[in-house]
Amino acid sequence: MLPVVNPDPRAARLERALREKVRGEVRFDAHSRLLYSTDASLYQFLPVGVVVPRDADDVVAAVGLAAEHGVPVLPRGGGTSLAGQTVGAALVMDFGKHMNRVLSIDPDARRARVQPGLRLERLNRAAAPYGLQFGPDPATIRQCALGGMIGNNSCGARSLVYGKTGDHVHSLDCVLADGRCAHFGAMRRDALAGAPGAEGALARAVLAILEPHRAAISDRYPRIPRRVSGYNFDAMLEDEELNLARLIVGSEGTLATVVEAELGLVPIPPARALVLLSFRERFTSFDAVPAILPEPGLSALEIVDSRVLQGAREILEFRSTAAMVAADALGVLFCEFSGESKEEVRALAEDFAARAPRLPGSPAAGVYLTEREQTAAWQLRQAATGLLYLTTPSKDIKPQEFVEDTGCPPERLGEYTRRFEAIVQRHGTTTGFFGHAGQGCLHIRVDLNLKRGDDRDRMQRIAGDIAQLVVDFGGSLSGEHGDGLARSEFLPLMFGPEIIDLHRQVKAAFDPEGRMNPGGKIVPPYQRMSDNLRFGPDYAVTPPETFFHYAEGGWDVAVEKCNGMAVCRKLDTGTMCPSFMVTLEEMHSTRGRANSLREAMRGALPRMKSEEVLEALDLCLACKACKTECPVGVDMARYKAEFLAQHHREHGTPREAHFFGRVHDLARLASVSPGAANLGQRLLGGAMKAAAGMDARREMPSFAKEPFRRAFLKRKRPAGDGRPRVILF
Repeated sequence: MLPVVNPDPRAARLERALREKVRGEVRFDAHSRLLYSTDASLYQFLPVGVVVPRDADDVVAAVGLAAEHGVPVLPRGGGTSLAGQTVGAALVMDFGKHMNRVLSIDPDARRARVQPGLRLERLNRAAAPYGLQFGPDPATIRQCALGGMIGNNSCGARSLVYGKTGDHVHSLDCVLADGRCAHFGAMRRDALAGAPGAEGALARAVLAILEPHRAAISDRYPRIPRRVSGYNFDAMLEDEELNLARLIVGSEGTLATVVEAELGLVPIPPARALVLLSFRERFTSFDAVPAILPEPGLSALEIVDSRVLQGAREILEFRSTAAMVAADALGVLFCEFSGESKEEVRALAEDFAARAPRLPGSPAAGVYLTEREQTAAWQLRQAATGLLYLTTPSKDIKPQEFVEDTGCPPERLGEYTRRFEAIVQRHGTTTGFFGHAGQGCLHIRVDLNLKRGDDRDRMQRIAGDIAQLVVDFGGSLSGEHGDGLARSEFLPLMFGPEIIDLHRQVKAAFDPEGRMNPGGKIVPPYQRMSDNLRFGPDYAVTPPETFFHYAEGGWDVAVEKCNGMAVCRKLDTGTMCPSFMVTLEEMHSTRGRANSLREAMRGALPRMKSEEVLEALDLCLACKACKTECPVGVDMARYKAEFLAQHHREHGTPREAHFFGRVHDLARLASVSPGAANLGQRLLGGAMKAAAGMDARREMPSFAKEPFRRAFLKRKRPAGDGRPRVILF
């Protein structure tokens, strides 16, 4: 069980110092630390504390004070990391609430300056009036933060055209490990000797470390479209100018903390068309990839398998979209074409679709030209992670993400995926997949129950075997989701001891004390990838007898459906989650509430006595948006009702609940003499609102002179005209 009391003796002193210097929120209570102990990955670490900075000055103060007290720091945006990059025993800095603005857009230069907590969707909305967008478009576009994309070197469905985040970063303003500020941008190599400040010193140090090993770096770094494992040493030696921002990109917060970024923007294509290819055999879809890649105008080549489609058919939002492909499809390729006009992309798509039956596997082709159809299809693709969770054979078996981001040469994708599947089958389990087929980067999930010790051991063995497979194919352990806790252990296998030692030296140049997002992320000492799991050997719950029936297998299993992917943290689309859209507080997201309930069930928070859980649930409107929009179908309205019923059973029903539970009876009584009732409200309204637990600013509704039912029955009915009756229902 995670400790509720902070065991770190430095924590209390650091908290006091932060409260004196930081304008943003400072939180060291057990509930806040538990909320930030997980992300979208398999892992759980209790942080030392949480800071929600208001501006760059707060970040400088927080990092500097943490350095003085010897406490590590960890930057966090949307908490959508899949490899454990945003959890750790450190001071977590949440940039999503305050530091989330577009600072400027220069449409002529096609550049934008942004803060790290800004969601990608909001940048694109701000740039759209200029006909511009940010190129990389990960599936988490609605909830991911640009700081996290920089930390991961994220990509997206259209990376065939736009590449990785690092290809669009011009400069970064950062806070170094000791609290100093640094601006990293392009520098002429012949001017490095006289470059001033921390930037110049670090540039000279990095080149001094890397230059003698130029040949080894060239030899060990894979030449494939998707390689984000390790630091970007190749970019430091290949570019004509030296730009340390390219090194910060993909470093997962282990070198510096980004507080502002200058990004490049690209034109929005005037027209797009989508062709969906349905394959009747799982792996022939991969065999078709090399033949499709040379197609003119191709801007995306993505894949989902039959399990993703199966999950889509179980969610109301996606059922009609799943019907766009053949019912017997075991693999579907999303082939997007972009161009200057609708006529151009129509011609490209229809010509390709006509030739599609000649591809390996003879797929059926469907052409989709309207924006509505294409948006629906891409939303299904973006929800693939959650949809896989709906297709596992039992309640505790889940599609785990520990080897879900490998990259290989796209031309060898068919061979690679068959070898991958054979390894998993040899270990006695199954897979589901989706991903970026055109770039050789697949998100293959392996079905395991990590509450079982034998499955945790099996996960470790599978990870080792897949790491060797990646090396055999000249691939990368990570193609876009980063190394984090899940893959760093195997970096020596991919890079060899010489390159790993260079990682140590560069890390030491930026962070001599090892305080920037430590814990074995990218740089040794590494932890075993099967350690510190959210559902590890110490995880156990004893769920109470429930009021509702849960088809999932119990209230605890229903709550555990939340995998942390944080679709509930989106702001501009759909309805989920209305309270988070207002407060931007993690605890008011559906994910935060699910985490609060799970920790209460396991005893890390007081079970049904928890005031923290009550506070988290208080602003839940029970609107059921999560039931509809969450890809795994989390139903927080039901969970809230269950918790309140449990709480009331144990502690009694509060006065205000009695009041609103009987409001219909009170209204019926007041309607006997509405005038007297209205007078009583005017005279005693304050006391009545206090008794009912209502905010004093609320206005009590006045009662009509005549009840609606009585007035309705007295109405004059229009004479019939002899036409047939119509029944409204």
